[in-house]
Amino acid sequence: MEELMKKFMAEMTGQFEQVNKHFEKMDQRLIGIDKRLNGMDIRLNVIDSRLNVVDTRLNGIDSRIDDLTDAVNNQASEFRSNFKLGNENGAA
Repeated sequence: MEELMKKFMAEMTGQFEQVNKHFEKMDQRLIGIDKRLNGMDIRLNVIDSRLNVVDTRLNGIDSRIDDLTDAVNNQASEFRSNFKLGNENGAA
């Protein structure tokens, strides 16, 4: 019986060692994945920063377009107003 118990314990120890090696390999893989994810996170943060710069520049351009549109509309309104006055003065 004692011999059977020793054999069983040796077998269980061998299985435990195999499982432990498997977990060590999985742990190494997870460490590698974590490193790659950290690298991706850094790259995504850089991309996000660059996109924020582009967004700021586009907002500035959009603001300038709005200003130019307002200026053109004001000049067109002034031109129409002067044109109407000229026609009214010429007709009178």
